[in-house]
Amino acid sequence: MEDFRLTVTDLNLQDLGFNGNKFTWTNGRAGEDNIQVRLDRAMANSSWRLRFSEANVLHLPRYKSDHNPILVRCDEQQGRRGGLKGKKQKLFWFKKMWLEKEACGDIVNRRWNQGNTDLPFTERTKSCGSYLKLWDETTFGNIG
Repeated sequence: MEDFRLTVTDLNLQDLGFNGNKFTWTNGRAGEDNIQVRLDRAMANSSWRLRFSEANVLHLPRYKSDHNPILVRCDEQQGRRGGLKGKKQKLFWFKKMWLEKEACGDIVNRRWNQGNTDLPFTERTKSCGSYLKLWDETTFGNIG
């Protein structure tokens, strides 16, 4: 642990902060035996922070792990809500209940492999997300 601290100091890394749940790890126990701490964090030096001044860190919901995934949004043109500055855009959330339906995997496979497979990852992800949102509304209705 001391080597890690020295590396952080030597590289002048700073914690980028976060939005979302303040804890990123749990021991998974119940009641008084439950321990939750913020183990995971995103860090950067001052030149990175200047270049990506609008960057933000989001602690995502934990799924099949004792750690929460961390999303670092660092697009130079991106505002706090995920869209271009001045535009509010809803974040895409993958819903755990979708995994209970076989159609979810079919949609992802179909959208991911349809058409131009040379499309960038972000475009393919947006396409999958758009179709999943539509499928969610027609399959589950408006439940949030």
